[in-house]
Amino acid sequence: MGLSKPLLSIVIPFYNEPANARVVLQAIKSYNCEDIEWILVNNGSTDTLTFEILQMSSEIILLNLETNIGFGGGIKAGLEIATSDYLAWMPGNLKVHPISPKVILDRFLLENESNNGLVLIKALRIGRGAIPQLKTVASSLLVSLMGGIILKDIGGTPTVVSHNCLPFIMDTPNDYSFELAAYFNLKKNGCAEYRIPNAYLTRIFGQTHWQYGLKPELRLLKSQVEFVFRERRVDRRGKN
Repeated sequence: MGLSKPLLSIVIPFYNEPANARVVLQAIKSYNCEDIEWILVNNGSTDTLTFEILQMSSEIILLNLETNIGFGGGIKAGLEIATSDYLAWMPGNLKVHPISPKVILDRFLLENESNNGLVLIKALRIGRGAIPQLKTVASSLLVSLMGGIILKDIGGTPTVVSHNCLPFIMDTPNDYSFELAAYFNLKKNGCAEYRIPNAYLTRIFGQTHWQYGLKPELRLLKSQVEFVFRERRVDRRGKN
């Protein structure tokens, strides 16, 4: 990294994912972008290899958490130490390329020369199958109706936000409903939303830790709905 302040901080959490961590580090080294602050989080991995691999790179900031604090918790821990004007997060499962947040931000800045307000840039996922797309539409419609805020493709990552959005992101759950909660809070607080197309790839290694079978997906939906209900109750109390 150079001496100047980086434009973008990218946070990627890992939990027992040594193979993914190795490939992400290779990509970081290959692209060598000096205007990116890479914050990789070892989110309480119970293996020793994930941490050992992440320690090999001098091109990243490594945040080592002794215990796993959830997908959202790991991301928020990384965002808290980020210093750039724009912040991004994504899973380390390699379904999107690690450089994707920078590509998305570059296109946004090319098309929007000046933005002083709250900015939210989410990926418009392309290359997905019909069934995953249908589930995405159904869950987005459900939480939109319950929350009273229009939300589209909740899980479209990577997500990039301006640094002034950070306060609205931190008051969110630590589990996988973090993505919905952050999106909901940002929209609720008047954040301008932009969508940039981004291709999704086949997972290279392993399988997801949560989205395997119907039960985990229903559990995630339940967590998302509970968050929206809590927010609506808070809003109603605030108006009384």
